[in-house]
Amino acid sequence: MRAAGGQVAWVITTFDEDIYENWSVLTDLFSPERCQTMIENICAGGAGHALWPQLVVEDQDWTIEKNRFSAFIQGSSNLEERLRAADIDTVIITGTLTDVCCESSARDAMMLNFKTNISDGESWNQLTNGQTKPVHVRQQPEGAINPSGRINQVFSNVLSIK
Repeated sequence: MRAAGGQVAWVITTFDEDIYENWSVLTDLFSPERCQTMIENICAGGAGHALWPQLVVEDQDWTIEKNRFSAFIQGSSNLEERLRAADIDTVIITGTLTDVCCESSARDAMMLNFKTNISDGESWNQLTNGQTKPVHVRQQPEGAINPSGRINQVFSNVLSIK
C-alpha cells in the first residue's frame, strides 16, 4: 500500500463510559458482564486497545480512534475529514471482523461516495481453526470477547489510497 503511494490509516476502536449513555442499545446486545469486559478491553489503555505489536506502523501512517463499529458514521471518528483533506477518494478496508466493523465502515464509506473495497482478513481463522494468531491485527487478552463473540480478534483497520 505504501509502496503504491497509498495512505495507511490504523483505525482503533476506543470505547469509554460514554457508551452507556450515547450508545446504550449496545449494552442490550450482550450480558452485562460481557459488555463490561468488552468495554474494559477496548477503552484507551485497556489490554485489548493497542495495535498488534507485530504490525508495521510507520511515522507517516495515521492512527485514528473510532467509538462505533463504523469509522464513517457521524461522530465516530475524524476519518472522513482526514481522507477528504488528503484528497483520497478510495478506501480499502480490511480486518478480522469483516461482518461487524469492516462491513459497517465499508457500507458507510460507500454511502459517503468513497470508492470502497473490502478485503476479508478473517479467513486465517477459518483456515487454521483459530489455532494461530495473525500478525496483522490487534490482540485482545486471552478470554476477551468482542461483539461478534470471537475470542482474540479485533475490529477494523482502514487502508486508503489516492
